[in-house]
Amino acid sequence: MISFENPYLLFVPKQKVCGTPKDLLKYCYTVRTMNDWIQSGFKVKIGEYNFPNGSDSEDYDFEFVMDSHPEIDEAIKTQKKATRHPYIVSEYFLAGVSLSEFIELPKSVIAYCEAKMQLQNGATNQAIDLLKTACQLDTKEVRYRELYYQLALESGNVDSIFEEFEYFKYDIDSIIHSGRFKKWMKAFLDAKDFLGGLEIIRKVELAISAQIRKPSNKFYGIQHNSWYLHKKDEFENISKRYTTRFQKMENNSISAHEPKRKQKGMKMSAEIPASNVAKILYDFIQITFGQITFPAKLSLNDENQVFHRLSTGEIGIADALSLPDSQQHIIYTLFTQYVMFLTMNEQLKFPKEILNSSTSSNIGSNLLSYICEYRWPFPQLLNSNE
Repeated sequence: MISFENPYLLFVPKQKVCGTPKDLLKYCYTVRTMNDWIQSGFKVKIGEYNFPNGSDSEDYDFEFVMDSHPEIDEAIKTQKKATRHPYIVSEYFLAGVSLSEFIELPKSVIAYCEAKMQLQNGATNQAIDLLKTACQLDTKEVRYRELYYQLALESGNVDSIFEEFEYFKYDIDSIIHSGRFKKWMKAFLDAKDFLGGLEIIRKVELAISAQIRKPSNKFYGIQHNSWYLHKKDEFENISKRYTTRFQKMENNSISAHEPKRKQKGMKMSAEIPASNVAKILYDFIQITFGQITFPAKLSLNDENQVFHRLSTGEIGIADALSLPDSQQHIIYTLFTQYVMFLTMNEQLKFPKEILNSSTSSNIGSNLLSYICEYRWPFPQLLNSNE
């Protein structure tokens, strides 16, 4: 029952835990009547109509609350702190306040608090396990995920990046803005995982483009369209630098696996197996079109335009994704047929130059000239799609 003469007041600290006097910690977020606070030695500021209006203290304030609120009602009955906010509870827990001093806490909040305590004590692996538990118990609490993915990546788990992307893909602008995307890039670079780096670049490009078309932020606020355009520019500036480094890393990897001269003066073979060519095309397909679902029926109306585009020079991920969906579908089907053909005819040999400038993220002009010359390896398979 609300009493306007002696209302319930919530003790709210004005400072963070580290800036709040220790003798006041026991009062923070507790609820008492105005008279009870005054009798305990606290001064309540009285405003207009003789109604409580906060406090003149630099350390705390009082807020009017209603006992009809479940958390407030529980706090009044138990004389415990009226908050279940993960961040607030964890900060007080780290400052020495027992979790038993709070109203009944969800298991996810307890796991999160214990994880931060383990982290403070230097037990990172235990902290990660507890955070994983918290994430499973409450899939919607962003703070659990933010800390979990941070620690997972710091421990060298680059695979966690893909899970983190899936969780935050509708808020990818925040991932770019916070510098998280740049940390992803550095992690892939340190792990020498150029394929993973190129794949996440493609995923982020699709996600930020989708936000520009239709903002649908899940956890953070929706922004003006100019914000997303700015974040895409920021993404492109970062991704260009790392794409170049990933491609250089990939080229070095290919060179390292080429046949070596057995002795001085022995001429190295100028031929490469069909499997090498097939792998380049397969990786390009996976990285560029892996997350796209094409219609069951293939339209060949734009076939001539596609072959004309392929005959003009190399094509990268961004180039392919900038084409109309129907043309992307043709390129996907065409390259897939060549992967099938080369896999079925692995005895074929090609001049090494055919893969000049070709990587998993870019198909060079020599390979494209070969494809344009012979066009469809299995034209009979197209009939069922027409």
